[in-house]
Amino acid sequence: MFLPQVPTLRFCILVNALCSLGSAVPYPEQVHLSFMGNNSVMAVSWITFEYDSTTVKYGPKSTNITFTAEDSVTEWTFGGITRYSHRAVMRELKPETEYYYQIGSRSFTFRTLAMNSQSYKVCIFGDLGYWHGNSTASIIKNGLAGKYDFIIHVGKYFQEA
Repeated sequence: MFLPQVPTLRFCILVNALCSLGSAVPYPEQVHLSFMGNNSVMAVSWITFEYDSTTVKYGPKSTNITFTAEDSVTEWTFGGITRYSHRAVMRELKPETEYYYQIGSRSFTFRTLAMNSQSYKVCIFGDLGYWHGNSTASIIKNGLAGKYDFIIHVGKYFQEA
């Protein structure tokens, strides 16, 4: 006789708890940098599910994060879910310097471009879902290997369900 498996109460509670976390994530998501046409400034943007005005802290060493950049926040709702888009501009950056920055408890790094370089190595990509996402691993691998000076994403950050 075939008996269907019935999830245990403990399993159902765990799944419910994990699913509800997505709408209450307290830390920044989708963090990305934007080159502003000037090597001495860099914009950083991110999304949160709760309103929170955050100061971005940054500096040239992980032990010397002394500069700050205030964020601007825009609220938007889609599909009944409210999100908050944040943007802050880091200023007075030096060329060809690695910077460390913090948004809340998360830490990141980036390297500024050379001041007068004649050429840059650039990765330009768009829809990561195109061709079943086969290019994604290569883009990540080459990026981590330092093969690009910067990356330009021309659109479509997400995949529709």
